[in-house]
Amino acid sequence: MHQERRTTVRDAFVRFSDVHDGQLRLYEHQLDLVEADGDPLVLDAPTGSGKTLAALKRVIKRKTPAIFVYPTNTLVKNQVESMIDLLTKMNKTVNLIERDSSGSFTFSDDKDAIDLIHLTGESLETLAGGGSKGSAIDTILTHSKESNRMRILLTNPDMIYLAFAGFYWRHGRIMEQIDSFRVIVLDEFHLYSGPTLARLVYLLNDLRGNPMFPSFETIFLSATHGDTLELLQSSYPNLCIVRTIPLDAPENETKMIRHQTECTLRIRNRIMYGNEDVDEAAQAILELYNEDSSNNDNKIKVLGVFSSVIFAVKVASRVRTILENEGRLSPSIVKEIHGLVPNSERVNIEHMENGILIGTSAVEVGIDFNVPYLVMESHDIASFLQRFGRGGRHKPCKSVLYIPRTLADNLAAKSSWSFADFSSTVHEALAELPSYAEFVCSHEARDVLLAMALSASRNPFSRSKGKYQFDYDTAVEYFQILIESNSQLQMGTTKLTDNIGSMDKDDILCDMERWVITTLAENGFIRGTMNSVLSKIPVSGTNGNSVYAEIDIFDIFKVTGYLETASSHWKSIPPRLKRRYQKDSPLFVIENFERGYHPTVKVANDACHRYMVGVYTKPEITLTCGNLIMDEVLSKLLEKRNLAFYWYGLNPGTDFRIPRFPSESRTGGLVIGDWAFVAKYLVAKKKKENERL
Repeated sequence: MHQERRTTVRDAFVRFSDVHDGQLRLYEHQLDLVEADGDPLVLDAPTGSGKTLAALKRVIKRKTPAIFVYPTNTLVKNQVESMIDLLTKMNKTVNLIERDSSGSFTFSDDKDAIDLIHLTGESLETLAGGGSKGSAIDTILTHSKESNRMRILLTNPDMIYLAFAGFYWRHGRIMEQIDSFRVIVLDEFHLYSGPTLARLVYLLNDLRGNPMFPSFETIFLSATHGDTLELLQSSYPNLCIVRTIPLDAPENETKMIRHQTECTLRIRNRIMYGNEDVDEAAQAILELYNEDSSNNDNKIKVLGVFSSVIFAVKVASRVRTILENEGRLSPSIVKEIHGLVPNSERVNIEHMENGILIGTSAVEVGIDFNVPYLVMESHDIASFLQRFGRGGRHKPCKSVLYIPRTLADNLAAKSSWSFADFSSTVHEALAELPSYAEFVCSHEARDVLLAMALSASRNPFSRSKGKYQFDYDTAVEYFQILIESNSQLQMGTTKLTDNIGSMDKDDILCDMERWVITTLAENGFIRGTMNSVLSKIPVSGTNGNSVYAEIDIFDIFKVTGYLETASSHWKSIPPRLKRRYQKDSPLFVIENFERGYHPTVKVANDACHRYMVGVYTKPEITLTCGNLIMDEVLSKLLEKRNLAFYWYGLNPGTDFRIPRFPSESRTGGLVIGDWAFVAKYLVAKKKKENERL
């Protein structure tokens, strides 16, 4: 029987300012951001407090073209809809640039209209209309600039990086157009970590240009704390932070931003994964689903948010089975949003009616849920506050929280909490996952910068050779430019320029010609995709029986399937994935989610991976998981397109986000992908600490 206790989080309020804009009235913290001096700016405010409106009001008041960057495509899409609504309420004319029925772009002649440009991999497929994607981007950005109207580009970091790295035709012209914007707004900045954070920061500073006279104003909309905040404070002397603390009781001129939430506290000191956990989570969801809510106008009646994709899939399957056995299952009741469901197949929440939505971190940000019931697990500060913030936004909420004992004990000590004190208690009891911001200023980050410079110096795609060619002389020069534009970066007293190593052209060229750098330049992106696997996935509740998507290679160990080549599925694979894979690429076909493997790694004694980051090759590295077919699958997925580093100090307690295989016969394990550079940095850091003792 699960151990549980209860507490309540009370309503939360924020103060209005005296400023109105059309139908909207700004909160005090929104006005503070609009009028703030400093660059960059950080707005630290709770979920539902209008961070987007604050940034939007600032850029419109100053008439500065802006790029809004979001971590996921789903969030970009949601924010396009939200921004149209906000601008309309501000009495602005909005022109969303799309292709009309004739195939032409929907450019407007209204000089007062605000152009919105929705640019992700998926939206670009439609905008390109079967033609050149680079040409489509160039045409849209060029025309919107020449019209001299206010324009806002909503995108993800990879789209900017792909243009920066020369993946699009006319990428030079595209980067010129991107440089014509004057503000860059980064939402949910705290979600980036390790090599992803490093690339994003380097790219951001490259766009800003001269650190003394930056070309871009930068705004972070995020609860940025810990080492990420230290990096920003150390690197940008003019940083300005705008914070708001919600009020516990209504006053004159206040607005409720959170409704009371009743919390059932259940102890889980580890991530949920077993069949017993599946059964309990499914029962918790159904118990809340069976309750009578105050009204029946909910799109989603119960939201379940869990840490593991495979666990979420199993919970959804279990809920469906129970409802089916009771004769209550209909196709619209149980839906899923997680990494195994491509955006094109994800449910439109507006089409749900009193449904059950089960997901992972994919539902943590951006979607404005209106749910009366919430079931969630969390073991760190950021994910807890994001997931908890999905409930109680528009009406009172009842929740079941699977959390570590320390937090459960602390919360159970009081029968009710103000939201501010509740948030403080969460910060005290849970760990804050490190972003490894110090890696940004380390010597080990040199290889990441080398690969970025090489990527940005690629020549046009050679059809005869089937790959890109690099201009190494240009890459060397660009590496020096990257270092100059990032010269202000420091973490505490540790400066990037002190650790980056030789800036001699011959030394840079020698380093850049290494296979490791070429592999990273060809396969690395902002959000880290070296460990992604092209897969055919059986997903319930989609338009077909299965979908094609990328999944993390580590999820393969949690399922059963077999390997084919992409060529046999080529007609069905979405165009956006065809850009990333070839017809001879391996494709993993998932059969079911009921069986998993436990892979281990063996590294040859003379393999360079024991001392430095190397390219994954056999027989230097051998993976085994007790199944010969799966062993071959893993090798084909990783060999010669991935990186590896053997970390002797790695153990089960090491940050779960670091992708690794445990050793077959000794301590430690193999870290793969661009996280290998972070692992190498952590080893070097530990060695220096030991030398000082």
